[in-house]
Amino acid sequence: MNFSIYKINWKGLFLWSNQFYGICAVLLAIESSLQILHTIPPIPLLLLIHLATVLYYTHAYLLERKDGIYNERSSWYADNKKYLVYRQAFITIAVFYLAFVQCHMLNLMIRSNAWVQLILCLTFLITFLYYLPSFSTQWTNVFRRLGILKSISIAWAWTFTCCFLPIWFSADMDKMLFNLEFWLHLIPLFLFLLVLAILFDIKDLIKDKTEQIYTIAVKMGKERIVHSLILPILLVFMFFVGYDYYFFHKSLLFLIQHIVLIAWIYTVARVVIHKNAIYMNIILIDGIIIVKVLLSITVLLISTNLHNYCLNLRLN
Repeated sequence: MNFSIYKINWKGLFLWSNQFYGICAVLLAIESSLQILHTIPPIPLLLLIHLATVLYYTHAYLLERKDGIYNERSSWYADNKKYLVYRQAFITIAVFYLAFVQCHMLNLMIRSNAWVQLILCLTFLITFLYYLPSFSTQWTNVFRRLGILKSISIAWAWTFTCCFLPIWFSADMDKMLFNLEFWLHLIPLFLFLLVLAILFDIKDLIKDKTEQIYTIAVKMGKERIVHSLILPILLVFMFFVGYDYYFFHKSLLFLIQHIVLIAWIYTVARVVIHKNAIYMNIILIDGIIIVKVLLSITVLLISTNLHNYCLNLRLN
């Protein structure tokens, strides 16, 4: 079969196919597990996270009815729709196999307490309602018209996948729900991802207006959104980081790491509102995730080595 995906096109193979999203999700999952459990998630779980992310985003763009009129990603989806349908079927089978055979998710769900099961059900409901654009119902229309709910649903889907899921898989989630360190990682991560989701609304501004999806970017306009919304969210983000720093006696590097991250987010936000090329927006916005993970792991390694060095000095 002669699909255009086989042409040498780095944007199609890497960005439009959502492989970049999958890589970012895996990196965040590794960071969350290292920060809370001090271990890397097992390979089957990381593969599940990657493929589930690719499946999730491909489904969203595959159902667009007006292919090719918004940007080159839509055109790529229209050109490769047959290939993508086959790929979705294959990835769906792989995701079910990894989830229920390799990762034993069904057993985890049965053994979990009512609170964890409620979180799982609400997460499924949120993602299910948002990605039903082909069905026009009263509930799905309300869900997609309330502006901030689009960004919140995407931010929570990422938070669940990249923090809740790896911790749930590797630790006793019933106890983790009462673990302050877990929440001091999860809440700032959600706020961080919420900012990125809002920035992504800017790149979809024309498309969302046409489809009458009233995102925050549509309601506020991209010029106001940075100072009126993103900066306040980042201030709340820093409040939780500061509390984490104070309560758990983190190193000064931990605080510097997040100050650098906020400066980077603000810089990217100022650049993105003036960029029209969708591939540049994806690289810039999702690139923040890579910067976050690199900063976090670097600080974690330095702090661990310093701790071990000081411990050896005391022993000697």
